[in-house]
Amino acid sequence: SHLVIGLVLKSNAEVRQWPYFKELRNRLLKQYPKASIIEISHSEPSNWKKHRKVIPIFGFKLREVAALINQCDLIVSSDTGIAHIAGALGKPAIWLFTHIDGKIRTKNYRNSYVCQVTPDTCMKGRPCWYEIPCGKGNVKGRKSFENKENPVCATELTVDMVMETCKEVLSVPQVEIITIKSVAERIHEEIDLIEDLDKKIKLSTGRGILLINEGQVISPLTLHRFMIADGDIIACKNNAEYHLSYSDGKYKSYVGINGLFISKEAYLRIGGFSSDFLLKAQAQKLVINYIDNHEIKAESDPYILFPIEENKTLFLVRNGGLGDILMTTLVLPKLKQKYFNYRIYYFCDSEWMTILKDNPYLEEVFNLRSLSKYPQYDGCIDLIESVENYSQEMGINRKPRIDRFFELCGVEGNGHYKFDYTVTKGERRTAHSHLADKKILGLGLSAIAPYRNWPLSYYEKLSKMVDLDEWQIVLFSDSIIVWSGARAKNLTGKTKVRNLFASISLCDLVVCGDTGISHICAAVDVPNIIIYGTIPSEARCSYYNNAFPIVAEDVKCAPCWDMQIGDKENWKDCRKPLGAKCVTEIKPEQVFEKMNLIKGKE
Repeated sequence: SHLVIGLVLKSNAEVRQWPYFKELRNRLLKQYPKASIIEISHSEPSNWKKHRKVIPIFGFKLREVAALINQCDLIVSSDTGIAHIAGALGKPAIWLFTHIDGKIRTKNYRNSYVCQVTPDTCMKGRPCWYEIPCGKGNVKGRKSFENKENPVCATELTVDMVMETCKEVLSVPQVEIITIKSVAERIHEEIDLIEDLDKKIKLSTGRGILLINEGQVISPLTLHRFMIADGDIIACKNNAEYHLSYSDGKYKSYVGINGLFISKEAYLRIGGFSSDFLLKAQAQKLVINYIDNHEIKAESDPYILFPIEENKTLFLVRNGGLGDILMTTLVLPKLKQKYFNYRIYYFCDSEWMTILKDNPYLEEVFNLRSLSKYPQYDGCIDLIESVENYSQEMGINRKPRIDRFFELCGVEGNGHYKFDYTVTKGERRTAHSHLADKKILGLGLSAIAPYRNWPLSYYEKLSKMVDLDEWQIVLFSDSIIVWSGARAKNLTGKTKVRNLFASISLCDLVVCGDTGISHICAAVDVPNIIIYGTIPSEARCSYYNNAFPIVAEDVKCAPCWDMQIGDKENWKDCRKPLGAKCVTEIKPEQVFEKMNLIKGKE
């Protein structure tokens, strides 16, 4: 009835091995004194020592260890086959990665958590995929790679980091035991009804109901797993109660629990309830609760047939720039939760289709121009020109654009967002071939709206302030630009959109205006100085952790919200070259000072 934690001690490849499992084992036993620790390895490690609270499993048959993993509440492993078994079974697993990008390795596994540290000496702080010797220019790193033992990317992943992740994964719920008690007479008809349903579920899915009886003791993680994590079903008699017993001896008051609990996913798997079953449930007052988005909700009329329509289609339609397309992808996880039985199709301008092609929440991506060819759909969220009007009547569009997209899609955000975008190994290799072995400073030279452009002469002056022995400058723009600044790699007008993502992902810092490049930096987690003028920074980058906005001071007409708010007389020169004071008042010296501040913070 307590925690079961599996530690996978050895990897077939020594270079992937994490050296601190002994320390982790001791920390886990101290944090969770009643937990059972299982240490798994294909052979006994040379330095392994017996511990009275640890169960060793050295040498095993694959199916047997899979059955064992299925009983664990958590698996901690380096990049091993056993970790993949845990991923395939949907078990919570913490992966400890070294040279391989863990986000790519675990992308299709639910309940997988990545712990990874890549030192700055390795591919500028990014996983090397075994492409270069460990820590190029770093004797310690290179030597460790040649010996295939304890590479620096493994030794710098500390026990504290892994323990924090373990606590996070095991934090729901923090209860020691749950005791079920009955406060009513046994209702034989109700139990018979549930047992009949149990047979049906076993026939259709091979899985059964967890039926809680009087006086039963069960671990909260098992209960949580049945009720939510695996989408199974739990039932107990009407008018039963449970109480939560905490490990410190304190007790929480009794909480009522009754009826049948079923998730939408499990409901779909069994093909729904028959009308006969619902009539019997209603006659016997069996309450049916549906679990939706990890929340248990009793239906106002639980005896209705829950609709099963797995092949519904939902269209999401958006035109506009790259930044807007990226921001809408943050809505997709919540949208898929709300429309879990819908296939979501995204329609956008053709140049942005490639950045959406691997998104796990989308069925397919189409060219916006082909929308008329698909007249049949069950739902459509039309975001075309939906957020561009900032007038007094449409002041609601002046809030952060990400928040606005959540509202328009009818779902709630939580303020903590992460882009689901991956630069592939091939794209990274191609981008790396253009760059020198220095820190990379990217300059995004142009925006779609010309009045948002920082003057080219300012970028050129900034480039001459940079120490070229330390930095390589790389230029980005959708059109070819003639450059007169310091020596730089000019990629303007030469880079396709996915290659642009790859090149920016290798930068150590990017300077640009209010343009799509600022959103790419957020998607690939690169520090970014953003020069804002007509739009306030809070409306664009307030949720970006690595964004460092700069705005002009003492420009009375700013922000004018793209010349829609304020006195028109102030805008008469803004559409002319170098006419927008809110941008031109920001000098190269200010940006260079911000660069030094960021460098000092690092």
